[in-house]
Amino acid sequence: MRFISVLTLACAAAGAFASGVLDDNYSADKTFAGITFLNGTASQLAFDGVNYWSGAGGTSDGILLAQYDADGNNIGFYENGLDARSTFSIGSDIYIHRFNEFNIYKQTSPGVFSAALTLGAGPLNSQSGVTFGGGEFAAMSGGVVSRWDASGNFLGTLALNGYNTQNNEFDYPQNRGLSYWNGYYLTYSQGVMSAWDASGERVGQSVLEGAGSTFDSYYSFGYAADGRVWVIDDASGTWRGYSLNPVPEPATMAALGFGILALRRRRRSK
Repeated sequence: MRFISVLTLACAAAGAFASGVLDDNYSADKTFAGITFLNGTASQLAFDGVNYWSGAGGTSDGILLAQYDADGNNIGFYENGLDARSTFSIGSDIYIHRFNEFNIYKQTSPGVFSAALTLGAGPLNSQSGVTFGGGEFAAMSGGVVSRWDASGNFLGTLALNGYNTQNNEFDYPQNRGLSYWNGYYLTYSQGVMSAWDASGERVGQSVLEGAGSTFDSYYSFGYAADGRVWVIDDASGTWRGYSLNPVPEPATMAALGFGILALRRRRRSK
């Protein structure tokens, strides 16, 4: 009976997990001011383990990269010439994907970037941001996710089922923003964040309290390595960070369920 109870609890947990992997709402637990002299539109906030970095896009001229310390104090700004559509980290390295390119640029020293790899042929909208997670690069346009492996080889596309049905999420520019967290793709529109599993099903939604819904907000939305989703209010406005609860990835939950079943069978065979 003890093993049956454990299995029941595990299945119940898996069911709850599948129906909503996010809390109903999150409050910002960290905020700081954006940089007023960044040209263009803020393009996500990345964390390298020590500092935050924010690229900007809409132009290739002027200040397009800001550096912040762990408390959000500005400690540097750079003219890097990259018209950024996304800024993200892989380990302690910072990367930028720029407008209308398949190249991914890696920061080699503060403010200095060089092409690190090229994504293989596949659908990639000129405005879409690229994210990295689960060993893959991904980008989204209008509810269709394009995927590449860590070497840039194209893997195929994934349609997000029902993507265009809620919160004007099909409108530009929110229809080109994608992030990755804990085995799930994340999208954002009108203050609501959605999580999508590997089969393209919407498996969770959450209100980000106080999060912006401006043009800049949609371009800035992204998950950073500090465990937070970040959204800026508007151009040069306030960055708001929302800590997401750590939960098992889908594969972990499946492994847990199968493990308990195997343990139960073993117990019966003795």
